[in-house]
Amino acid sequence: MELERVKFHSSLEDFTSSVSIRIAKQEGEMSSGRGESPTMLSMKGERKLKYLVSLARTYQPYTLGVKVFMFSY
Repeated sequence: MELERVKFHSSLEDFTSSVSIRIAKQEGEMSSGRGESPTMLSMKGERKLKYLVSLARTYQPYTLGVKVFMFSY
């Protein structure tokens, strides 16, 4: 597992948007040859986003902002 830079988000909405874009980019790279839209998330992408937002909500009361380690699978 490769860790990248830590990103600090001022709100849960900012975090959700950032993660959604990141997942869409990852899915776009995987489906670039199939002509699919990189802006729509697949069912798997939606589940991943919901899971990560759920984790962020769990830890949000313990932090001033939402701190996230972005990692590649």
